[in-house]
Amino acid sequence: ASVTPTKVLLDKEEFDNGNNFASYKYTFPVSGKYHIDFGITFASGTTKMALGVAYIYVNGALCRQGDYAQLSTAVGNLRSVGSDIVSAVAGQYAELWGYGQTADASTFSFYNGTTGSFMSVHLIST
Repeated sequence: ASVTPTKVLLDKEEFDNGNNFASYKYTFPVSGKYHIDFGITFASGTTKMALGVAYIYVNGALCRQGDYAQLSTAVGNLRSVGSDIVSAVAGQYAELWGYGQTADASTFSFYNGTTGSFMSVHLIST
């Protein structure tokens, strides 16, 4: 189980026309305002997830926290999502991070790929 936020290793892309996504991070190609949607699905298998939170980090620092996702009784997966508008300078980068706890301190994983955990970045103004 993670006791501190952990970088989510996003390993799939749907669109990357500018080749700005590499090494699990998005590098801002120009200075401007960007809209970022993000989410993590936490998979715990047969144990109960107690808490899951998604975060966006910009240049290694916390930028935005997603919603807290909690299960009270059932075994299953959690999903935390969020969005933000970020002012970024060309060359800075954004990464998806997550924090999770299980009810019994066992391990869990992040669902990766294009349907489980995601980060979507759109330039909205320069």
